Amino acid sequence: MVQVVQPGRKPIRVVVTADLEVGRDCDGLLLGDPRTSRRHATLMANAGGLTVLDMGSSNGTFVNGTRIVGPTPISPNDIVAVGDTTITLVAPPAASPSHDTAGARGTVVGPPTLAPDGRVRARDSGERFTSIDRVASGMSTEDPNLSRLSQLDCTVTVMFTDIENSTMLAEKYGDTQWMQVLRAHNDIVRKALRKYGGNEIKSQGDGFMLAFPSARRALMCAVAIQQEIDRHGRAHPQEGVRVRIGLHTGEAIAEGGDLFGRHVILAARIAGHAEGGQILVSHLVCELVAGADDLTFDEGEEVELKGLSGTFFVHTAQWGPMAASTLRPEPSGPPMRRPMAVPPPPS
Repeated sequence: MVQVVQPGRKPIRVVVTADLEVGRDCDGLLLGDPRTSRRHATLMANAGGLTVLDMGSSNGTFVNGTRIVGPTPISPNDIVAVGDTTITLVAPPAASPSHDTAGARGTVVGPPTLAPDGRVRARDSGERFTSIDRVASGMSTEDPNLSRLSQLDCTVTVMFTDIENSTMLAEKYGDTQWMQVLRAHNDIVRKALRKYGGNEIKSQGDGFMLAFPSARRALMCAVAIQQEIDRHGRAHPQEGVRVRIGLHTGEAIAEGGDLFGRHVILAARIAGHAEGGQILVSHLVCELVAGADDLTFDEGEEVELKGLSGTFFVHTAQWGPMAASTLRPEPSGPPMRRPMAVPPPPS
């Protein structure tokens, strides 16, 4: 069992029964600590206790004040720090009673709470949702006084990017080299973002959430990112990574410097379904750029997306060596203000 203490919240205790990711948007224990990365660390249960592994977080993971490199065993009363959150092993994982949480990798001792996609959410009397929780649960309150994102409170194309197998790569490269890889990756993404007029909503660890006033600009940016990641990997094989990218267009709510709504979480799930080196887009995105002879897609497929009911039609965007360089510039202008109907997928 571990005790998790987040800033300004009551401690919770979690029984770890298998590998459990910890972070602000992960497949395990969701935290509200803004200094934690999207997928910050993994707690791995073993017979003697627990082992902790940093997942390429931006702030690092520390055990008793020392930044860890690679899998690190922890003993009772050792203090693991992720952002401003502390995790302490207080008893062997199998020794404590627990509530069953529908197949989750960790069990919250006390009233258990699951996010809409089945992930464990840390809950206490001062509960606050993480941004992904709010997106998934459809909660939103429009703030008319936004500055940076006020122009995006309408129909936007949302892009999520993520390094494939980042946990394995972080362990393979080691802490110092992994940070160099992340810096190069982040520079590539931000350079393309500036070029194609997008907005960086947030970045956590090895991933980005970006927003664009048009589907075409978002695709141009995605192609440029994949091409530059590929070029950088060929020039620096020791820093090679594969990035998966997902895009969807729809109405979003801007609040507190973030974007919320079902279309945002759909973009995230599409990215999660993609493979490294792939640009996966919704059928609507494909329809919005139809007729552009410099953007091509495969025939698409019907898929199920994690945490969402029903099936969705998605396409892979092609990004050959010359794709980005031949894209015609799109005139700049204000984003579209009308909602866009989702056309049915091809029969």
